[in-house]
Amino acid sequence: MTPSTSTHYHLLIGPTESLAGKAECTPPELKLVTQDYSSGGMAGTLKIADGSVEPVELSFKMFEWLPAVLLAYGVRDGVSNQFILRLAQRAPTGAVTTVQMTARGLFYGYKGSELKAKQIGSIDCMVSCDYYRLDIGGVRIHEVDIERGINFVGRKDLMADVRQALGWIV
Repeated sequence: MTPSTSTHYHLLIGPTESLAGKAECTPPELKLVTQDYSSGGMAGTLKIADGSVEPVELSFKMFEWLPAVLLAYGVRDGVSNQFILRLAQRAPTGAVTTVQMTARGLFYGYKGSELKAKQIGSIDCMVSCDYYRLDIGGVRIHEVDIERGINFVGRKDLMADVRQALGWIV
């Protein structure tokens, strides 16, 4: 079976700064916080998840020094630190599916590459995400909201019972 191909993408940072064709984005790695569990008579160790996630990091690489993006460095205001990546994924049948990643967090670091005349430089940027959501074809796949205690995976919110026990209204 031939896999779908990402044909076009659009990275939007903050309310207006579009990086279509000027950037590459690496989605975050999602990992549950686990503890090893072993008891007498067990033949090995099990990983037990508590529903929370390890730190969620997003990175992107810009191929142009863009002041509007770099001004978001260190800012945590809910607007300038929003990152939306939309891409069109084309199946061998020709059908197109939208993949959208939405993140908010602290743009905490960047590092420029070596600058040379007549060459395109790059700036590697790092974001610590407070919020991350992945939708494919309009279906929510993952949603992690660190501050609100939400970890939605596989059509289930792994932290719903914890929020209820704590009396949190979300």
